[in-house]
Amino acid sequence: MEISQNECFLQDFLLLGIISIILILSLRSYVNDLARTEIKEKMESLANEKFILLVNDEITENDSLILGLQNIRSKTSSRNTGSVEINVTIRKENDFTRLRLIRSNSFQSKYWVFYNNYKTTSTYCIGEINTNSLDKYR
Repeated sequence: MEISQNECFLQDFLLLGIISIILILSLRSYVNDLARTEIKEKMESLANEKFILLVNDEITENDSLILGLQNIRSKTSSRNTGSVEINVTIRKENDFTRLRLIRSNSFQSKYWVFYNNYKTTSTYCIGEINTNSLDKYR
């Protein structure tokens, strides 16, 4: 039995499509891993350094939040919708780290992290943290 040229083309096209989808999903995961690593390194570099922490545009001191960000981890499979959105900016000299945290509706100490330095990481959640340090923000 001979395979026609059209069938061969269709098989190649299907294989290429599957490979493309796998690469796109892998790349997104890789970018999220890089962003989490970048945030962890930036938070660790704040030790014994002078920095300004802004939460919803108000200067605050919150070592607990910095510790939570140092422990950022890959998001769980739970749904990442929330009610309260909190904007966090950390300024160290001329370096700005801008994050958007969305509080979980189910667990008040769980926040999904969006990293505003890159288009993809500001659109899609890159990880989650657990902290009670933002309870006063509603």
